[in-house]
Amino acid sequence: EGLDQVHLVKSDDYNLYDVVLFQSSKNSYILHRIIGKVEDKFAIIGDNSFRVDYKTKDEIIAKMKGFYQQDKYIDVEDEFYQQYLNKYVISKENEFSSLMEDPDGYFFNRFKEATYEIYKYGYDNSYSFDINKINKLSVNEKRRLISMISEKKAAHILGSMVAKNKEIDLPEKAKKFLINEFELSKLRYIRIEEAKEEISNALNNAGIKHIFLKGAEIRSRYKTPYMRWSNDIDLYVDLKDHEKAIEVFKNSLNCTYFAESIQHVVFENEKYKLHFEMHGTISAFFPKDLKYLLENPF
Repeated sequence: EGLDQVHLVKSDDYNLYDVVLFQSSKNSYILHRIIGKVEDKFAIIGDNSFRVDYKTKDEIIAKMKGFYQQDKYIDVEDEFYQQYLNKYVISKENEFSSLMEDPDGYFFNRFKEATYEIYKYGYDNSYSFDINKINKLSVNEKRRLISMISEKKAAHILGSMVAKNKEIDLPEKAKKFLINEFELSKLRYIRIEEAKEEISNALNNAGIKHIFLKGAEIRSRYKTPYMRWSNDIDLYVDLKDHEKAIEVFKNSLNCTYFAESIQHVVFENEKYKLHFEMHGTISAFFPKDLKYLLENPF
């Protein structure tokens, strides 16, 4: 996601967490990550997927050596990429192990049915969800479901479902946790809306055009906006206004400079307990053939 081009190389040596290219049974090309090995086959999965593919060494076409993001080349040995690997990939080792224990996808299919019910309800909480798709999971599977949706920032959605239907069969401790997450999501929504208004006022007063992005804006498309989890605020400011905007964030909004990457400048705001992420380009979120739409985003 957000990659303009990928640098692939032929190799006879594949290691844990390498990103590799292979051909699916439907003849499409897939770029996913090695998470283990079962006999003579590599277990391969996407970073945000729950279905494992198994491919022999001969079935792998190439592996990723690096990629271009916003015209900057990042090698897999680069510190930026290694930080991502440590934070988002290696931390999932236990989850990967569980998925590899289910090579036939039996649990995957039941798990998918349950998660689809949760996300459908999250988008529209008038949706009549089927509690049996959750109740038929085993105790261990329910534990993994709660762990996964918590990691994916969706515990509040299941919490809303539990609050609406007491027949959902989950441990009482888990129900209390989920309902608490649901109540917190309402407070988080109010806090983010207040912060957005303050950011807009400060930037408008400084004559800086801006556009809110991603979760902070997408949530307005939901039937119930606080169902869309978000704990930061992303916005676009033209690069020519960045230095001026940085001063606004620091002085008018009392933010602390937190971090900077090739994608954005991140500020920490103590008042709202949020991160504000200022992007200088949004072209990375669009396919190349649609980037002409961003020539004048305002």
